[in-house]
Amino acid sequence: MSTRNKNNKGITLAVVGAGAGLLWLLWRGRGKGKPGDGERSSPSAAVTVWILSGDRLALGRSDGASVDLATVVALARAAGAADTHATGDARHGWVEQVNQALEAAGVKVSVAPPLRYGEPTPRDPVSRSRSSLL
Repeated sequence: MSTRNKNNKGITLAVVGAGAGLLWLLWRGRGKGKPGDGERSSPSAAVTVWILSGDRLALGRSDGASVDLATVVALARAAGAADTHATGDARHGWVEQVNQALEAAGVKVSVAPPLRYGEPTPRDPVSRSRSSLL
């Protein structure tokens, strides 16, 4: 038996290789700026908030599912910025309340100007044939 255990090159190489593989797995994610590791290298996109009638809010599109104010504030705080769009039938006091809640949470708020009659909405882009006439 003593002659069998004298030459352990195979076991030594296997242990060193496994250790190198383990170190590679542990160190490969460092320096990539994963979310939650302090400052983010690139800010996430601003949250688009539609302020609707009946004191309702929608994210992304004006015909999307309604969400509550707390959800909007939490998502906008995580993103750091919010673009607010008020529909024509939204109550002015509700628009002000939403914008003030976002600002109080430390969110950078950009308010979209109201659309004039006949202007295309963001979900109804101008086609090439109409834009060539303008």
